[in-house]
Amino acid sequence: MVLSHGFGLNMDIWHYQRAFLRGRYRLVFWDLRGHGRSSTGPSDHYTLGQCGADLAAVVATCAPEGPLVIVGHSMGGMTVMEFADQQPDTIRERVVGGAFVATSSGQMASVDWIGLLGLGRVVHKLGPGVLTALSRAPSYVDRTRRMVSSDLETRLVRHYSYASPVPSSLVRFTAAMIASTPIDVLAAFLPGFDLHDKGTALKAFADVPVLVLNGDGDLLTPLEHSEAIAAALPEAEHVLLPRAGHMLMLEHPDVVNLHLAEPARPRARRDAPPGPSAAPRSPSPCPLGRGLLAGGRSPYDDRRGVGRAWCPRAPRCTIWARAWPRCCAPVTWCC
Repeated sequence: MVLSHGFGLNMDIWHYQRAFLRGRYRLVFWDLRGHGRSSTGPSDHYTLGQCGADLAAVVATCAPEGPLVIVGHSMGGMTVMEFADQQPDTIRERVVGGAFVATSSGQMASVDWIGLLGLGRVVHKLGPGVLTALSRAPSYVDRTRRMVSSDLETRLVRHYSYASPVPSSLVRFTAAMIASTPIDVLAAFLPGFDLHDKGTALKAFADVPVLVLNGDGDLLTPLEHSEAIAAALPEAEHVLLPRAGHMLMLEHPDVVNLHLAEPARPRARRDAPPGPSAAPRSPSPCPLGRGLLAGGRSPYDDRRGVGRAWCPRAPRCTIWARAWPRCCAPVTWCC
């Protein structure tokens, strides 16, 4: 199972899924270029198409043969669609299950993130330029962020990430991931979301059991986006979680875990709401003990046995990936 995270995040977003799915699948997590532990590259390479090529390189290195289950959240789901567009035969021949979690196949320019008389569309137009300008003065940005109340920052993260009461530690954990992503990386990727249009690429999944998962309180990829994916894949199972925002896997991990446990089983239902047993619950205690959400050391930081391969062409960009159980080459590179 190869899991791809979303915009401004990193592989730690799959914290609960790693704990739950370990032993059920051989798991491969990776950081998108410029995110998490992956290195940065030239700004013109920060595209969804390049992320699709990076995913192909991760698959070729960490899972070169055998059946695949592919999971993508938000921008990670868009990356999976780019991968399918570039290598449709790989999807048809090797993928036995897929999951699109809180993501979109297109029409992102129509999302009004702010919801005030179309002001969100202004953000679509001006946001990348503003972030690019800010990226030229990182010390000023850091100083300003220290001056701004951390409470304001966490309030914004809570508003756009979650739709139900969650522990403050979970909000801080999410905010820390976003804050760790370089602002120039965020700025370079932003314009690509409005251009993203991969509805036709979904045809590669026509004969693949697919799960489409979305929260009814998702402000970043609203319900109509998961409905569009489900419409393109009539045999997919479309699950709408009540009182759930964009960070489904952290907000309601038990529900997401159960759906991801067997994504390769035949799908017969569409727009199926979760049953009583799938009611939203607080995150289960992490079996890893003192872990990410307790402020401990991330289990992903264990790099023993992890190798890196450098791209022979400049500029160099290293994509970090981690596989459980360990394989001979769990990390791959890509330009």
